[in-house]
Amino acid sequence: MTEKDEILFDVQSKNDKNMSPKKLGRYLVTLFKNYVSSIEFDSYYLTIPCNLNEKNIKKNVHSKSKTARIIDYLEQDALRKVGEGLFEEINDKTYLNKYVKSNTDVVIKDEINKFLSKTYVVILSVEHEQLVLNFLENKSLNVDKVFLKNIFNEIRDAQNKLKQINVENLTLNVVSEAVDLKKHFVSEELRTLVFNRIIMLDFCDNSLPLNFVYYVTRNYSDFSEWELKELYTDCIDSIRKTIFDKNSKKVFWTTFCEIYNLILNHPNLSITEIYQKLERNFIDKMKFLRDSEDVYIYFIALIQNGVKGYLEEYEN
Repeated sequence: MTEKDEILFDVQSKNDKNMSPKKLGRYLVTLFKNYVSSIEFDSYYLTIPCNLNEKNIKKNVHSKSKTARIIDYLEQDALRKVGEGLFEEINDKTYLNKYVKSNTDVVIKDEINKFLSKTYVVILSVEHEQLVLNFLENKSLNVDKVFLKNIFNEIRDAQNKLKQINVENLTLNVVSEAVDLKKHFVSEELRTLVFNRIIMLDFCDNSLPLNFVYYVTRNYSDFSEWELKELYTDCIDSIRKTIFDKNSKKVFWTTFCEIYNLILNHPNLSITEIYQKLERNFIDKMKFLRDSEDVYIYFIALIQNGVKGYLEEYEN
């Protein structure tokens, strides 16, 4: 759902690499169940790991198309088989008994056609590791595949825990009540998890990397304990504001990846030298960091600390 829950999207997936049109139709039954429910979804999506056979795809559809409306994606004969598969599955599912008994076959088939006009197939033929990188708005970060796979597995395990929360026999009076069930992820939570794992430090727990502590000791030796605490608090708060700023998330991850790769290519440079090496346009783009050199260097220190930890763990 969108942030203010005014628009809902129903997204499901099937990891079946031998997909046929009729099987695709059968897999759509849960989406269809939600389509005929009292909750209105803007559109419906079924994610599959590969394209269907070329003979089933319309000639004007690019073979590498990632997302397409089913009625625009499939040839007429294939689309007919999708409808047949879905119709058969609707009649097989006990949870649709009331719907089937209260409607004729003609009405059901008409609703299937309306449903398919709002339903999309999503071709997600990428590795799990790449899905993790996609959170960072960058596809070229130099990180070990095993490391990325571990992050993916951690997200999947967290998702499985949410699935185990029992909500049977509970009724939602309004859509927003779904959030109260605590069975959801917020996209920023996933981005934060990926960010934390890659820099190998949870920035939300007020941790300070040693390289930044050394930087402060050298440059602010006359600071009182209160002034140091204020400096650290400003740095941590600025990073939080930056990562949760929805209007600049692409800028954040682009800059993060630029710094990450810069540190990886120049492992012996200090955090101040990395800052000096960074192009000004990257610095200026960071809304909550650009006005303070200390805050920006703290950000670089976080990443450098993570890079070193990553190299020690995955190169030994």
